[in-house]
Amino acid sequence: MSRPRAAIYGGLIAVTFFSYLHISTAGAAIRTAPAPAAVPASDPLATGDVVVGWRTGVTETDKSAALHGLGASVAHRIDALGVQVLHVPAGAEAHVVAALLKSGRVTFAERDAVVHGSDVTPNDPYWAKQTGEAKLHAPAAWSTSTGSSAITVAVLDSGLTTSQVEYAGRVVPGYNAITGTSDVTDDNSHGSAATSIALAAGNNGTSIAGLCWQCKVMPVKVLDANATGTDSTVAAGVTWAVDHGAKVLNLSLGGTSTSTVLSNAIAYANSHGALVVAAAGNNSSTAPFYPAAYPGVLAVAATDTTDTLYSYSDSGSWVDVAAPGSNYGVWPSGSVFSFGGTSSASPVVAGLAGLLWSAAPTATAADIQAALTSTAVPISGGTIASGRVDAAAAMAKLTGGAQAPPSPSPSASPSPSSSPSPSASPSVAPSASPSSSPSPSLSPSPSSSPSASPSSSTPSTVTTSTSGSLPKGTASSSYTTSGGPASVTLTSSSSSLTVTITAGGKTLASGTGTAGLTVSATVPSGSFTVTVTGANKAKYGISVTRAA
Repeated sequence: MSRPRAAIYGGLIAVTFFSYLHISTAGAAIRTAPAPAAVPASDPLATGDVVVGWRTGVTETDKSAALHGLGASVAHRIDALGVQVLHVPAGAEAHVVAALLKSGRVTFAERDAVVHGSDVTPNDPYWAKQTGEAKLHAPAAWSTSTGSSAITVAVLDSGLTTSQVEYAGRVVPGYNAITGTSDVTDDNSHGSAATSIALAAGNNGTSIAGLCWQCKVMPVKVLDANATGTDSTVAAGVTWAVDHGAKVLNLSLGGTSTSTVLSNAIAYANSHGALVVAAAGNNSSTAPFYPAAYPGVLAVAATDTTDTLYSYSDSGSWVDVAAPGSNYGVWPSGSVFSFGGTSSASPVVAGLAGLLWSAAPTATAADIQAALTSTAVPISGGTIASGRVDAAAAMAKLTGGAQAPPSPSPSASPSPSSSPSPSASPSVAPSASPSSSPSPSLSPSPSSSPSASPSSSTPSTVTTSTSGSLPKGTASSSYTTSGGPASVTLTSSSSSLTVTITAGGKTLASGTGTAGLTVSATVPSGSFTVTVTGANKAKYGISVTRAA
């Protein structure tokens, strides 16, 4: 299939999903994952063995008489305790226990129970094939927490089949940002797959295990049946989710152009304490991809089972972490399919963030992000700010516990190949460059001295804050940068002001608003100018973040 191309709908460059589905070559039909092998019953006593303690003085002849007709054979002994472990016919364990107790020859008789290590290994049929989650050492993290209903994770995508057993009792009211209604029916499957990777219940004996089993599930529909939407729709979904209690937001969507409305929505989420996680894109590029590249977003690349960046995955210093990019997901029908791409990697991190927040409910979004980035393991095949996330290490870092030893990885691998072909054109950003810009300013730069501090999102960025008033209604400042994403936030404003980013005589981005307004753009290496315009002598404060 062809490489990514921009798709334009209704005069707007559209946001669509960038994921890869595992497909067969026969008529491009989606191929289901292999049927799962039978799994043991979840009954903790289902071993088929009985443990018996014989009374003092009971002879071997007496023991044989007690066992006669029960079909039991001695498997092994614990001589120091006077105990024998008996193999008995399947299903006859309770009968054998009752018969031995009635014989009067034993001090106790009981079924032999199964015990587990400290890791929590789910009994979901596809767990043995979930190599990505195992590689993250998720079972060790689950030994600390499997999630909390106090944490809500919103998935902004094509919707969800809310009646599925994987989310029983955990779905909170959602929102359709396309129609302005509560109908979040998934008419594409992309949203259902992403949601299941993050939030499918674990250890319930069905389909797959997501990362956070107890977190509340908030479906927010921002993509239509073609997995296409607009920046304004996504922005509306972001603000709605935040206003209705979402702590973590997953956005498996995006594009290559910046958008003031979506940038402002991300800033809104950040200012309300939410963590926004977004896929880095499938363009085999280091060029910024939005919303993942916006400040305040945890950008996620995709890696394979060898911790090597997939060839399709975007990368660069603006990408924060990586996660397995080939995972199993649950479709609206309830069937399990393989689901690949950075759209698949992003909900891994979003679900893990919800899990971590469940274990440390007083943590901030910055704490959660720091735990994920500071414990990430190195990857190969590309450059990102941190590395591949590790659930056990991040949990230990956040909760102060000892890091659990690595969990054994399943022997089977998901069916997607390491470089899948896209099933649809990857997403592109919706918004064109602003058509208007304020008049150039000849006024001096604000008088206050800037102070640099490392950015919380990437260590290679610097933030400068300044404030003042607008002589003759305008003020400009120039900043140097190595190039890449830059953002300007109005930290204070006595009235509505316009913020414009220019470089090389071109307007890169512009926006109008009051305190909290954020304008973002990708700036070239060298210098760029920030201009603030408004009422004469209007007071303002700005914060400018860019690559050092």
